[in-house]
Amino acid sequence: LHENDLWFSNIKEVEREISFRTECGLYYSYYKQMLQAPSIQTGLHSLIYDNKTESMRTINVLQRMNVYQEVFLSILYRTFHIKKFLEPIYFYIYTLFGLQAVYVVALYVTSWLLSGTWLSGALAAFWYITNRVDTTRVEFTIPLRENWALPVFAIQVAAISFLFRPHLRPAHERL
Repeated sequence: LHENDLWFSNIKEVEREISFRTECGLYYSYYKQMLQAPSIQTGLHSLIYDNKTESMRTINVLQRMNVYQEVFLSILYRTFHIKKFLEPIYFYIYTLFGLQAVYVVALYVTSWLLSGTWLSGALAAFWYITNRVDTTRVEFTIPLRENWALPVFAIQVAAISFLFRPHLRPAHERL
């Protein structure tokens, strides 16, 4: 859908980067800064002692802007030499789209655990996918913090549902 909306694979890299609006572009720029640094240590140092983001001030971007995810992705990209297979921007967006798939799987598992039937899980996943325009902004604002956090939150809900499931019996549910 992102491809259909922006023709993402048919535009130049600079145009792809410009397609990240507002703070999305800022988050991506820190990922790119880490990749362009000569080493991981130099990249981390440039983020911890950043004097480009705010005028006349040196700030710790890691803490201030919460870019730990971008740092983690850039380290993965560099460590596993993904550059041979995938451009940095595609690695970034495919990772976030993959996290959205994890989100749907976690919703499926949670619904299945709570209802006891796989059909409920399939319906929950189908309903989410069908109403994705109203439930997520990942299609047009990919790097937002919520797109990193919601899959993790859904996994936590599924884990808690799994832990408490043995205690859910019809007798307990009536109370």
